[in-house]
Amino acid sequence: MEQQRQNMTHSISEARTVSEARSPNDVPLAGLPREARQLTREQALQIGRIKDQGMQLHDVIAACGHSREVSLALTKLEEALIWACKHVTG
Repeated sequence: MEQQRQNMTHSISEARTVSEARSPNDVPLAGLPREARQLTREQALQIGRIKDQGMQLHDVIAACGHSREVSLALTKLEEALIWACKHVTG
């Protein structure tokens, strides 16, 4: 257990070193917004409706039982909700 904790601490410190070495113009960070965008009231309402109805559908699908198909349906639903919210904030 202690060895796992040390390995994790070492990995985290290496990740910090690598991320600190990156410049703001490196490809992985290029084009990412520096701060969150403020939503309008209408955007917040739309996202709220999307998430509320998405959760209702999630509950209906999840109540069908456990299977690979149900897992895939829930994953695709989550993806659809992400893209719908992205559209609203886009």
